[in-house]
Amino acid sequence: MVVPMQNNAATHTLSAQVTTLGTIASVATGTATNQTPPKPLEASVQPNTGQLAYTYPITVAPGPNGTTPTVQLTYSSAATNARHEPTSPADSPGDGWGLSLGSISASTYPSGSAATGTWYFLNGVDNVSDRMIPVTSGSSSYYTEHVSRLKIQRATSQATGQPCFNVWDTDGNYSEYGCTTDSLQDSIDSSGARTNYRWDLDEVVPTNEGSSTSTRAMYLTYQQEKIPVGSYMTVRDAVVRQITYGTGSSGSALAGTVDFLYKGVANYTSGGIQWVSAYGTNEGGCTPPSGGSNTTLRCDDPLDYSGGLAAPTVMSTYTLKTINSYVSDDSSSSHLDYSYSLSYSDTAYHKCTDGHTGATAWCAGQHILNSITQASTRMARGLPCLP
Repeated sequence: MVVPMQNNAATHTLSAQVTTLGTIASVATGTATNQTPPKPLEASVQPNTGQLAYTYPITVAPGPNGTTPTVQLTYSSAATNARHEPTSPADSPGDGWGLSLGSISASTYPSGSAATGTWYFLNGVDNVSDRMIPVTSGSSSYYTEHVSRLKIQRATSQATGQPCFNVWDTDGNYSEYGCTTDSLQDSIDSSGARTNYRWDLDEVVPTNEGSSTSTRAMYLTYQQEKIPVGSYMTVRDAVVRQITYGTGSSGSALAGTVDFLYKGVANYTSGGIQWVSAYGTNEGGCTPPSGGSNTTLRCDDPLDYSGGLAAPTVMSTYTLKTINSYVSDDSSSSHLDYSYSLSYSDTAYHKCTDGHTGATAWCAGQHILNSITQASTRMARGLPCLP
């Protein structure tokens, strides 16, 4: 539409008559309001290390103060994606990409080392990644190795009976790690010995909140893939499945919900939502290497090598496909606000030699994120939206 405008020099205004809208639009001259365009999503190079970094934000519905989650896909060319070995595949969003909202992990140093025992590490907790140091020997309270002012307390989870962690930041905001059954990741060997290896964020409560049902809070649930080890089950992979936030854990008290949908080893449906869709055989045209086998895992996931090394017990097997952001809960498609679709290209696992033992193994291929497609449903539903 082209609309002619009239200049009134006396009043310093431009005006136009738009009959379609039935209103008069006036544009005043003088000092304009700052209309700075939004910052473009561009990668940056870190000055000290030279690594390439990029962040892709996920739009979510606003919640009560202190509860709205910061959901973003982050890329770093320096990230190992837990690829501590060539047999370790990339995380679910692809090589170099991450989605974690924070976790605590454990590493056991063997007898005879300089620091024998189990040590805990913060991974992106309140933007802090550092080693945890007991306040005193055997204490359940921890400092960080470098000054962060976080208060960290090891507790016992009522849900699992296992250790979990409570963290308070410098503003008094409270968060829990691994205190629910699906946020604690553990490995159990054939003798039944348990190793708790990761505690994921499961709850955030802003400062000065009580314990009533109207408490402002954010809750996270996780999708686990378990495999048998002897007569026991161990968590091979775990990914965030849902984030809810508001003044209650369900119903009308929710301000927003974020759902994460995956491809995985087996179908999983709950609450009318298919959270995981199973891979097919050699998904996406994957061609196994010479001597390899057809796979129903992610194409880049290594398999056991006959006569050589077994595949890792714990490794990434999920592929993040869709992120849906809802206003209130996800009980109706009319609540859907934004949806993000992710596409990938994978290369198959390949033959390699283990650098420690010299044994032959299948090493991980590549899991490459190709695109992120965003769709807003507000315009489709005739709701007001901003460009």
